[in-house]
Amino acid sequence: MLPVMGRYSVGGVIRGGTEERLVEQMTERLQIRLRTTDQAVDTLSGGNQQKVLVGRWLLADSRILLFYDVTRGVDVATKQDIYKLMLRLISEGRSILFYSSETEEVARLSHRVLVMREGKLSAELEGPNVDTEEIVAASLGEDVRT
Repeated sequence: MLPVMGRYSVGGVIRGGTEERLVEQMTERLQIRLRTTDQAVDTLSGGNQQKVLVGRWLLADSRILLFYDVTRGVDVATKQDIYKLMLRLISEGRSILFYSSETEEVARLSHRVLVMREGKLSAELEGPNVDTEEIVAASLGEDVRT
């Protein structure tokens, strides 16, 4: 609730029932699996914890989202859920800055890839044909298309 406290509180106190209603909305929208709506986030699976973090910023109506290794350590089914969510957010007009330690994931999900090497931009790859080999080559300082 922290990103939206000003919107849903009076004097720092959240209006009755508001938090639970918002949690239920985000839980349904993002398909977060909970036992109860007051379950502590640190007791959720890794994928559900990631979804809670995304939900927090969706409540704040953020137009630009930073996803930093959002699928790291989650199971294959949850990765697919997160990929679908990302595509849905983009279709809603939101922008996603996406970092992943998995090169294949970057190539598959990105419209544009910026490759950094030694703190500097080494390549900008665009289009539907960006592949993992180009990303790896750019990260190693080899010539690739720009």
